[in-house]
Amino acid sequence: MKKILLEIWDVVKQPENFILILTASIATVLIVLDIGGVTKVDKELEFMIFILDAIAISLMVNFHQQEKRARELRNALSKKCLYFRKELPDVVERLDRSKDVLLLGKGLIMVLRNVEIISSILNRGTKIRIALLNPFNNCLIRTYAKTTEVEAPKYLQDDVIVGFNLIKSILTKTQNPNLLEIRVLDYPPLFSIFKSETKDEKDNSIVVDLPIFRASPSRRVALYFEKKKDLFWYDFFSQMAEEMWEKATEIQVEQFMNQLVR
Repeated sequence: MKKILLEIWDVVKQPENFILILTASIATVLIVLDIGGVTKVDKELEFMIFILDAIAISLMVNFHQQEKRARELRNALSKKCLYFRKELPDVVERLDRSKDVLLLGKGLIMVLRNVEIISSILNRGTKIRIALLNPFNNCLIRTYAKTTEVEAPKYLQDDVIVGFNLIKSILTKTQNPNLLEIRVLDYPPLFSIFKSETKDEKDNSIVVDLPIFRASPSRRVALYFEKKKDLFWYDFFSQMAEEMWEKATEIQVEQFMNQLVR
């Protein structure tokens, strides 16, 4: 109850809410007086007052939520940044603890080369979603290649195809291929994602690889967030990763894989 009252006071004390509070208060008083029979309000006017009251309250709540979100962001940005990591948690260990994995990026060879462990966790029921660049989208490959170290579309395309061939190896080894969902990215990904969800939700984590213009893999820059320690940023990038996945293109896996060998 105390928390609710504090939330209400937080809304009331905002200067920008004064007009809305005044409007809502007048509308509420008129509705109460009409219901109590103290004064008679025309039905059409009563309906308009009710709508006005609802709009005013809705706007106040919305303003409050936006302000609260902005404060959280300011607080997060004001903290010393400890998120940039050169040494990241072991890939195999993170895969082994996962019950749900989301991978998005260019080729993701550093993760997908762990064919045995990925096959193993699929066999025990882990769900894995993977989205790589579409190697057959020539316009995308040419554009994205300009940002890579070699700046050669063929080299980038081959790199992505290696990733898909690793996926093909995983599919041949696992007993649960239906738990592996594959899509392609027909847009340049803002960053690469390795999102891991575990049985204990607090141990969920996410690695965000930032693209560095024409940089070698040795100059990798990554962000790492654990849900139990960095809830705000974990949720922020987790939601963005899910939106990236939704924008990825669904494919007929077998038909797509057959194209790779042509």
